Amino acid sequence: RMLIAIVLDPTTCTTSVTPAEINDGSGDNCQIQSGSVSPNTFTQCGAYAVTLTVFDACNNSSSCTTTVQVTENVPPVIMCPPNIQVSCGANISPSITGVATATDNCDPAPVITFSDVVTGTLPCNAIISRTWTATDNCNNTTTCVQIITVLDNTPPTITCPQNVTVSSPATNCTIAVQNIGPLSSTDNCSTPGVSFTITGATLGSGTGNASGTIFNPGTSTVTYTATDACNNTASCSFDVIVQCGTAICCPEFSLVKLDSIMPCDDRACMGSVVGRTPIVGGGKIIACKNSVYSYYVVPNLPGFIY
Repeated sequence: RMLIAIVLDPTTCTTSVTPAEINDGSGDNCQIQSGSVSPNTFTQCGAYAVTLTVFDACNNSSSCTTTVQVTENVPPVIMCPPNIQVSCGANISPSITGVATATDNCDPAPVITFSDVVTGTLPCNAIISRTWTATDNCNNTTTCVQIITVLDNTPPTITCPQNVTVSSPATNCTIAVQNIGPLSSTDNCSTPGVSFTITGATLGSGTGNASGTIFNPGTSTVTYTATDACNNTASCSFDVIVQCGTAICCPEFSLVKLDSIMPCDDRACMGSVVGRTPIVGGGKIIACKNSVYSYYVVPNLPGFIY
């Protein structure tokens, strides 16, 4: 015969073949007395070359070779590791999430493999369907599915600088404030994006670093927000306080700071137009002020007494 198919016994995992199963019409001019097959016993699946030898009554012999295909039809028994929930960025290798086990009636060590199908978006909330497959040495297979749920409920962290106080020399008391970026922003599984809003004396918003923003006089609150890839957020805030600095109203006069705020009008310099002679009341007058101090006008003239 060209090909003989036989099946392993599912209990003993052995099988054998007889000359009668192999013989496909051997003959002799007198009579075939006997025959033999080698090999005739099998314990593993596969294709085996077997030789049939026949003998006549005079002990003359003749041989031929054919192929025996040994099969076994009982699949392995597989057991999946338990379903598991992990955080974003966690190690999801089988060494951490578990490995399937399998047994087989004939193969003492079935081969175990796995493949993953992801539903959702990693590294954020997603479900990994991990299909485990056990294959015995007769190519019988069986599968099971483990569910790995990936969740990211951990917000990023962000650290703001301390409150900042600056003095503006500008006549409108505004100033571009530098070096006020967040000190740090981190996340457990991604690089968070950073945005900012400014409220109070100054209004504004943007992404990244607020350094270089022009701030108005007074107190402005800068709030930084870190947002990770899974839209978890964290925020921090600090104040930028802009004070109006000392400014000379007219080049002919110096300013002497008072100890407390006193009223004065909005003119840049209180004095007569011609010659900018100060209107002196008792030798002193208030020329300008900011939110903290008022100032006397003191002429830069020799012999001036105040």
